[in-house]
Amino acid sequence: MARVIPNLSMIVAADAKNGIGIKNTLPWHLSDDLKRFKEITTGHTVIMGRNTWFSLPKRPLPNRRNVVLTPDPLGEPGADEVRTMDEIFELCKNDTENFVIGGASMYEQLLPHTSKLYLTCVDGEYDTDTFFPELNEKEWELVEESDIMADSKSGIEYQYLIFIRI
Repeated sequence: MARVIPNLSMIVAADAKNGIGIKNTLPWHLSDDLKRFKEITTGHTVIMGRNTWFSLPKRPLPNRRNVVLTPDPLGEPGADEVRTMDEIFELCKNDTENFVIGGASMYEQLLPHTSKLYLTCVDGEYDTDTFFPELNEKEWELVEESDIMADSKSGIEYQYLIFIRI
């Protein structure tokens, strides 16, 4: 069984089929969810893969420690580059909460070690080529559930769910 890291969380938006991205971009634009993402992650460490780093419109994400798992140097400043999962776990030690923010490979590799999940359920099915892994409902408990809301700009409906590992 994988070692669960108490201060390791994930934050992700997924559609009805667990789709999270298309061609290294988001398949939707949810202004309200992006604001929530910023509020939740500001002041903390965000952990991502190389493709997610290069997909960011502004690098590094401001007011956060940016950690990128990458086999090769990024060639630009602003992130702590790590090569192994053990390095990620070591970096997580001192922050109150660390957030895995993508992409699919990072979610898959780190889900067994994660203790909390912030999930935005986006209504509908989108054209996606990357997916969030299925949750084992025996390992997770839903502890918070918002009302269904509509994004103020796009009108897309979504709901916030927060799970903790049992």
